[in-house]
Amino acid sequence: SIPCKQFVAKGTCKRGDECNFAHTGALSTAQDKAKQQYLKLQATQVKEHKSSLLRKLLAKDIDKEHRHILQSFRYLVEHQFFQPTPDDDVEVLE
Repeated sequence: SIPCKQFVAKGTCKRGDECNFAHTGALSTAQDKAKQQYLKLQATQVKEHKSSLLRKLLAKDIDKEHRHILQSFRYLVEHQFFQPTPDDDVEVLE
């Protein structure tokens, strides 16, 4: 019988017993190695979020908030906000 492509690649099949293809328990070493490489690749890839309607509607507001936060950080860095001034009586620990 013909093996299930999804079962060979992932070790599972979403159709389960309803699947028309063979789910053989013993995978060959080449298939097992390919499966391990596939799983490792899947684990290292960044998963993209499916854009929901809410996310799409709020995208401009979210981007605006991100820009405001970045502007705040730029201001703090440019004006050396966290650097001690000569007027401070604070002991600097190194």
